[in-house]
Amino acid sequence: MSDTHKIIERVEAAGGQVRSVNEDYPDTPEGRMARSMAFSASRMQWENSALTTRASKERAVAEGVWPFTSPPPGYVVQRKKDGGDGKLHPHPDARERRRAVGAFKAKLRGESWSRIADRLGVGHSNAAKILRNPAYIGAIRIRFADGEVAFNPHAHEPLIDRATFEAA
Repeated sequence: MSDTHKIIERVEAAGGQVRSVNEDYPDTPEGRMARSMAFSASRMQWENSALTTRASKERAVAEGVWPFTSPPPGYVVQRKKDGGDGKLHPHPDARERRRAVGAFKAKLRGESWSRIADRLGVGHSNAAKILRNPAYIGAIRIRFADGEVAFNPHAHEPLIDRATFEAA
């Protein structure tokens, strides 16, 4: 029995009702079957959508296309829908590139996460995430909910060398 059915049974056992915005399934064997069929169809659509999204992200990573919403500090991306190639490129403003590279160098000097976060203009916890992002060595890595990983080690131009990345 799916979790949906278990949840519905718990709600109804407690005296509640599960109602649909679009449908009013009667509390009969036929109504419950129709409701279950609607939930099953919805689940199928959701799973198909998830598979399509995953496949497109895997394809993007393989092609070196940035699959995330925002580029990391020091990089820019022009999406394909906007006429670009969708790949990360070093920021055209040298100050922006130096700011990102400087965060790695600051970590190597032993600066605090707070100072590094200030340098990057982000919160404390985001600074550590930024410095762990393999985009800075030219890679794209995405971990899916099931633990599987899509990885392209040569997706774009790196901003720092591997030794600096690993040391930081």
